[in-house]
Amino acid sequence: MISGQLAEDLVRPVNEGSHPLPELADRYDLRDLVDQYFDKLIQRETLTAKISARVLELALLCNANSSRDLAAAFLATHPTPTLQKDPPGAFFTLTPEAASVVLSRDDLRVSPVARFHEREVLRLVDLWVEKNASQVEKAGLLVKAVRLELFSLSDLTSFQHELGSLQL
Repeated sequence: MISGQLAEDLVRPVNEGSHPLPELADRYDLRDLVDQYFDKLIQRETLTAKISARVLELALLCNANSSRDLAAAFLATHPTPTLQKDPPGAFFTLTPEAASVVLSRDDLRVSPVARFHEREVLRLVDLWVEKNASQVEKAGLLVKAVRLELFSLSDLTSFQHELGSLQL
């Protein structure tokens, strides 16, 4: 660390349970150290949906904004491995906070087809709640990420009937 560069051996594998170095660096607002850690972490791994989900969770925990954006962009633009229902894609393993980051992205692709309706994002929220029933009380974070201003009037008046898991 004397050189000002983070040693490669201090960066733990992405799937390892804890990453104390960037957490400590974040606590003391050592942004350069946090950024170096995530840069090396991402360089070491080939981005996949599963790895991007883990990087997104860690980046949110450590306030690594550029890495958060990179991981969320990967998840948002790769709908097949991210959003598949069975087996559950990476999106359905995310915490509510991380899932809302993905849902709020302008580059979110719900299907491989280029165009989709925003109400499909609401269906994703419903599926996320189905697969994460123990966190249903946090579903509001995901609903807030849905851009209701992009809904048509008919979608706005009918979407409550489409939501199975969020019904009270």
